[in-house]
Amino acid sequence: MKILIISDTHINSIRNLHPKVISEIKNSDAVIHAGDIVGEIAYREIKSISRKLYAVRGNMDILTDELERKITFNIYDKKISVCHGDIYNDIYNGLLYDFVDSNIIIFGHTHHPYSKIIGKQHLINPGSTSKNRWKNKKSYVILEFTFENYTVNFFEI
Repeated sequence: MKILIISDTHINSIRNLHPKVISEIKNSDAVIHAGDIVGEIAYREIKSISRKLYAVRGNMDILTDELERKITFNIYDKKISVCHGDIYNDIYNGLLYDFVDSNIIIFGHTHHPYSKIIGKQHLINPGSTSKNRWKNKKSYVILEFTFENYTVNFFEI
């Protein structure tokens, strides 16, 4: 199972996304968006071209009634939680505390690509597809599941 993880797109339409990201949306089994889609049209467009969309609301999103701040779901035997991260003073400790039973915690907000296993939890931030605050490259993640394991790969655009 191939899952595209994106965050901080900050767009009003997918026309503002890099063509590689649009291709990944269409060719993935699911898309996880960790907040700050921003525009309602962009949300609807991503939802319409993806097979399955898991998305949370970020601090810049206008879809306040449609998107939750936090979601949790299972893929195979892994419990996955998603939260933009802006609700915490200390993002990393806040996520670890709130999602203590989750295997994989996906977040955004910092625009900083990040992947670290802490104890039995794997924290993943795909960076931003619109503006990386740490370097000139934009980024996303492909999370690939087999029945017993998963891999995390970062891609720059």
